[in-house]
Amino acid sequence: MKYNLLLLLAGLLTINESRAQADAGFTHDVQGKAVPWTHTDFKNKPENFSFAIVADRTNGHRVGVFRSAIEKINDLQPEFVLSVGDLIEGYTTDTVELRRQWNEFEGILKPLQMPFFRVPGNHDVSNEVQKELWAKQFGRDYYHFTYQNVLFLILNSTDGDGVPFSEQQLAYAEQTIQQNPNVRWTFVLMHHPVWNKREENGFHRVEKALANRKYTVIAGHTHRYMASVHNNSNYYVLATTGGSTRLRGAAFGETDHISWVTMTEEGPSLVNLELDGILKDDFSNEHTRKLATTLAEDAAFKPVVLLPAAGDAGEGKVYLNLRNNAELPLQLETRFFQHPSLHVLGTLDKVTLPQGAQQQQALSIRQLGNSGFAAGDTLHMQYSLKYVSDEKGLPHLSGTFNLPVKPTAPEVIDKSMPVFTSSKLVEIQHDFEGSKVVYTLDGSEPGADSNVYTKPFTIDRTTTVKAKVVTENGDAASLSETATFEKLAFMKSAKARKKGLAKGLKYTYYEGAFKKLPDFSSLTPITTGVLKSFDLDAIKQRANQFAVLIEGYVDVQEDDLYTFFLTSDDGAKLFIGEQLIVDNDGSHSARMRKGYAALKKGLHPVRIEYFEDFDGELIQLEYAGEGKIRKGVPFNDLYRSR
Repeated sequence: MKYNLLLLLAGLLTINESRAQADAGFTHDVQGKAVPWTHTDFKNKPENFSFAIVADRTNGHRVGVFRSAIEKINDLQPEFVLSVGDLIEGYTTDTVELRRQWNEFEGILKPLQMPFFRVPGNHDVSNEVQKELWAKQFGRDYYHFTYQNVLFLILNSTDGDGVPFSEQQLAYAEQTIQQNPNVRWTFVLMHHPVWNKREENGFHRVEKALANRKYTVIAGHTHRYMASVHNNSNYYVLATTGGSTRLRGAAFGETDHISWVTMTEEGPSLVNLELDGILKDDFSNEHTRKLATTLAEDAAFKPVVLLPAAGDAGEGKVYLNLRNNAELPLQLETRFFQHPSLHVLGTLDKVTLPQGAQQQQALSIRQLGNSGFAAGDTLHMQYSLKYVSDEKGLPHLSGTFNLPVKPTAPEVIDKSMPVFTSSKLVEIQHDFEGSKVVYTLDGSEPGADSNVYTKPFTIDRTTTVKAKVVTENGDAASLSETATFEKLAFMKSAKARKKGLAKGLKYTYYEGAFKKLPDFSSLTPITTGVLKSFDLDAIKQRANQFAVLIEGYVDVQEDDLYTFFLTSDDGAKLFIGEQLIVDNDGSHSARMRKGYAALKKGLHPVRIEYFEDFDGELIQLEYAGEGKIRKGVPFNDLYRSR
């Protein structure tokens, strides 16, 4: 009875000790049975470990790939790294050249932070000179070691490539296996997948010695990945880590990778990490994000298409607008796919745009018959955009740009400032090779007899400008672009005086399920107060579904034409006097809208209507005088009635 009790106590102690080891280092402040995690069976047993394996580097190595693998392995932090051979190009008896190659490889390997275990490949020991150099530099060309009760048997398969393994090596392998009977797993690594000719080269003797244990065999040489099962065990042929390959992708077994092995209680878990799929922690940063955003914008091309009148035969034109707003040169390559009824004349084979450059490319479109351009015709342009730089990791973009063959409205009128107070100089882009820009000032459609744009012109009243691009012979034209320029009258200041006012704005707070700005006159206020900043947290009484009416005066420092920028989440409107200046209504996330007002110096009544639907609230009011820097409206310039 006492003996059984002791056994029970010993079992409980073992379980508790195991749990204590699993939970080691884990503390928390959660009390009670309900916890926000699944369990505390951490995968942290000391006998379990992870290691990496690199594949073939040579037989026409690609510069930089293996070095990149070393850098990424350092980031992954395995406990050690194995190889499957072919570390240098070799196949020479020139010792000077061989030492140069080994020095090059060792230089690439030097930054590796963990142990690296070499395996000889045919490129490393292809002749007696190379074998002697290996022995002098690295000693044994077949060996074994154990780690956490796992046996690693490293073989030299260069004398097993179509000819038998040496008797000495086979005997060593058999003896090593026999002398390590109680290991929990065995790995056999070599360069060649010798099991395909196991009877001829003697590898069947190694497999026979392994027959009563759990094991895995890993090789390289073919530069194509292959996983197979022999003798109820996994056999792997790795692909490349920089070696020659057609790189047709994982489905073809042709990819640069490292193998990642995690040893568990059940055995090894092997996965393959493609080098292009291992991303450093800063793979997307402020620098690359800016370049990527610019690249996506540059791929818009903003085509202007000119066609003959519907049903007419003739030649059309396409103007592609190329730009590079980045700080690096940008290279564009394009190719139009063949079209059954249209032919594109001209090409953009390869164009390099300097930083900050804008360029226009003109192409002609001809029909392959006389039926006229058909509705629904689309040209497909394959393109590639990449930055010209030695810097690694920069974004690049490729795809197919679909170009409908129908007239488009050009963006040629400068609409950056659509209002004015006295007069305005109107500018139109007009440098279209083989074409011209015609325009009208009365809102009518431009035609053959309309003004031809040659230089900027001045207007002094509210004017609607229409412009279109036409070929010099008038056979083809774009659609027209319309821009209305409004002449604003100055708004006079109010009669109010600062001495009768106080700093800050008056607010009235309401609650309700609003999806757009309400009619505030129909609502019952919850509370009122003074707003001394646009911090809505200071006045809201619940997280969502409320509205605020903000009223007061803005002190304008000088006569000017002002642009107001209203950013809000959700909807808001800005009124000066009774005039709506900015409309940013609706349920939406943070969004900016702008408007214009010509204001005389002095106090002007200002009103902001705002509502919050859900998730986040924001009011931000900024302004800029004509030609001046945009900045926030200071609360020192905002007043309310006492």
